[in-house]
Amino acid sequence: MIENELLPSVSVIIPAKNEEEYIGRCLEAVSNLEYPKDKIDVFVIDNKSTDQTVECARKFTTVQILEKEGTISAVRNFGGQQAKGEILAFLDADCIPERKWLLKATKTLIEKNDVAVVGTVLEIENKPYVPWIEKYWLEYLNTKFCTGLNYVSTISSFCFLVRRKTLNDVNWFNENLETCEDSDLGYRISQNGNKLVIDENIKTVHLRNAKTIRQFFLRQLWQGGSNLQNFFEHDFEWKELPSVLIPLAYLLLLFLLT
Repeated sequence: MIENELLPSVSVIIPAKNEEEYIGRCLEAVSNLEYPKDKIDVFVIDNKSTDQTVECARKFTTVQILEKEGTISAVRNFGGQQAKGEILAFLDADCIPERKWLLKATKTLIEKNDVAVVGTVLEIENKPYVPWIEKYWLEYLNTKFCTGLNYVSTISSFCFLVRRKTLNDVNWFNENLETCEDSDLGYRISQNGNKLVIDENIKTVHLRNAKTIRQFFLRQLWQGGSNLQNFFEHDFEWKELPSVLIPLAYLLLLFLLT
């Protein structure tokens, strides 16, 4: 067990745009994290929301609310650069981390000096009752992870911890990317000689998964442009192939049906 005084300071960065449906549950989970309160601060970075996102966040008095308009990368960078934590914890506003998220992830960073990033696996809420497309897609994503730490070459940004020094070394997120900025960041961190892990023992519920085939393909199509850009900017990875081919297949299907 790591003593509290040895735990690093952590800043939780939550980008948000029109997240009134989810952000309350996200911040409730964050407020209940098992981590020394004097070593954690929480930032919601509002990206010009037009709903009640900011009002919902203000109900949590320990949360600092900032405003930044731009790509998700720009919003994350702004939040991280305003925060003071030695470790930065990025969390999407539609995610619910488990209570020991920070304790487990920071323990890995402390014990393994060569690890710079610790990510988590996706969990489904009320699994028996979710649509089949949501269930099987997340199960497919998680099939590549064994129990414990899994060394990977890139990350998903919905829930991960990273050393501030690591981000400084690679010049943070690429603000020119509309999406897939997490894959780009992960590859640059890897190529800079750092190790990244996904801890299969840390679960994070994602509340806004695609629940229909149409939603699934539209999301893949949205990600397709940045996926293709990343695909040509770094070494080939077989696991990226579905994210590249699915948008192309969807476009072909639309063409054939019109």
